[in-house]
Amino acid sequence: MSKISSKNIPYIASLVIIGIALIYSLISMRSAINSKNNSSGALKKKTAEYQNILKKSKTPPNRSSLLKVTSNLDELRERYNYLRKLLPQKKENEELPVPLEFKENLLKLQRLLIERAKLYKISIPKPLGFVEYEGGIIPQTNKIPVLVEQIDIIQILVSYLIECRIQSLDSIKRLEPLLGTQKSGLYRTLPFELNITCSMKALVSFLAKLSSSKTFFIVKDVNIQQKSATGLSVKINLEVLLFKL
Repeated sequence: MSKISSKNIPYIASLVIIGIALIYSLISMRSAINSKNNSSGALKKKTAEYQNILKKSKTPPNRSSLLKVTSNLDELRERYNYLRKLLPQKKENEELPVPLEFKENLLKLQRLLIERAKLYKISIPKPLGFVEYEGGIIPQTNKIPVLVEQIDIIQILVSYLIECRIQSLDSIKRLEPLLGTQKSGLYRTLPFELNITCSMKALVSFLAKLSSSKTFFIVKDVNIQQKSATGLSVKINLEVLLFKL
């Protein structure tokens, strides 16, 4: 076996170092290529996903569609403000009457509506849905807010009935507000039941007034029975939506 000359040792060492460096470079390059391929594959996958989303989307996110969205938001804001003016809302800072004052207002309204109905020979019940407060009974303070809303609605309903020239308002009932309607905080529901005697023409006219009213009436059902040759016995269940916008 030939001996390695001491003069050749530095060259051999250099070759070994270069060889190791080349091997390391090859390994690193292969690792980088694999990493690049993996990243490229992931990128292509994500690109395909986004392209699929864009194909399904009716309005791709470009400058034109963003301007359209902005325009739609402006229109939505205008409609919202319009609804705030149009729909009936409870005035948060409105001063409510004390129980005795409410009772006085109730009696005054009852007299006015009965006198007005008599001018057209229309019969309406004196309590107007407030039977429990007949005589000297005064409502409790915590019930005043809802009672004020209910008396306002009843005044509107009776006025419509008089204008439509019904024959008589046989009864009007304030039903308990439906539970669960206040969860969203946007609106509340006040239900009523009316029993009237009228002609078909008067009934159609009354329903038309409800549909065109600024107050948001929802007619739940109308039950009609023949009472006489000229009169119908009609039971109407309806609700009023009070919005808080």
